Amino acid sequence: MSRKICNWPQYNRSLINRGSLNFWISQDVIDRWTPNSSKTRVGRPEKYSDVCIEAVCMVRFFLRLSLRATQGFISSIFELMNLSLPVPSYSRVCRRMKQLQLDCKRLSRARPTDIVIDATGVKIYGEGEWHRKIHGSSKRKKWKKMTLGVCPKSHEILFNLTADDSFGDATLFKETFECLPSSVKTVIMDGAGDTHEMYDLSEERSVKLITPPRKGAVYRIGPDRTRRDQYIKEIRRDGNDEDALRAWKKRHGYHRRSLAETAISRFKGMLGDKLRSRGLMNQHNEMLIKSLMLNKISRLGLPQRA
Repeated sequence: MSRKICNWPQYNRSLINRGSLNFWISQDVIDRWTPNSSKTRVGRPEKYSDVCIEAVCMVRFFLRLSLRATQGFISSIFELMNLSLPVPSYSRVCRRMKQLQLDCKRLSRARPTDIVIDATGVKIYGEGEWHRKIHGSSKRKKWKKMTLGVCPKSHEILFNLTADDSFGDATLFKETFECLPSSVKTVIMDGAGDTHEMYDLSEERSVKLITPPRKGAVYRIGPDRTRRDQYIKEIRRDGNDEDALRAWKKRHGYHRRSLAETAISRFKGMLGDKLRSRGLMNQHNEMLIKSLMLNKISRLGLPQRA
């Protein structure tokens, strides 16, 4: 049974503020629209700062505009606001976007003790559900893999690892340990992380890994045992069935992993499940910018349940 939202007035206001242009193009962005002349590179000076390009991309992705339509939209907004700031052309936005130095490992300043991790695919091109239902699946389909690390308290995305769709979840999950903040002591992920290598990595970093053992898993015999063996013994002790696994998940707080699925659902629901960029670096930065956008939206306010 779902719990009722107990902060409707605040949450309702945050939903309204998502559409405020003052939120996406705030005063601090306007103040830093052009780069500091003392920090420009040698040669031809750059006319637009990285903050400017990032803000334009955020507006574009939030409103789901094309590059040319984004240029016209920003120009009209500045005209209505009586701002004399220059507006980057659509070609410059596309060119500068792939040059943005965004750190995929530091998308938030939060330093939680727990983190939940999950992976999903974001479509680059391909037919929609209706086309596949009527005409069947097509070979012309391409995805980008995205692995998110989410703070279970603030719901902010801490890191976003992107890769080609040929990479499996287990391979990407190993890379996540390089992105963990030093404050993290507990990592929660789904069954794709149930490998001896993952448990060895977690013990090297003194991190508690919570992932359900796969069906029929057996524990090691010898000195190289890990926390996984302890989990398997717990499940076997309780009956080694679905009820035993359910009790294990409840005992170790595994249910919090659903918060990563919620973040993925918000990501695709608000910003779309398809990338607008075509270049590889642009696609990479698009997913990072969308993660930063989702963090900004989360800070406006989230529903609290009684």
